[in-house]
Amino acid sequence: MGDLIEALEGHNREARVVLGTQPNDPFECGIDGVVTRKDGDPEAMKCDDCGGTLKVGKATFLGVELHDAIVCDDCGTKKSLAESDERPDDVFILESGQIRYASSKLWDAS
Repeated sequence: MGDLIEALEGHNREARVVLGTQPNDPFECGIDGVVTRKDGDPEAMKCDDCGGTLKVGKATFLGVELHDAIVCDDCGTKKSLAESDERPDDVFILESGQIRYASSKLWDAS
């Protein structure tokens, strides 16, 4: 999120935001919404051990916080974020549909 916010700084806050997709067959696409993984797919954020709810928290050892982890609220199971490619706080920008073809030169400017 921080990288996206930083990339948007300095741009007109009133400008329309359009997704550029598929650099080899480029399209401009509208945005339908923004959701997190836990809001958009709650079943994906269930603990494999007990079915409880997973959240991002801290893993501790002997009372010392070591690193961010995915933690089950119910059974306490902890999994390192480095071991998981699905975080409950992942943010998705949802495409609403294609507006028109885009220029492949957009990717040269990024």
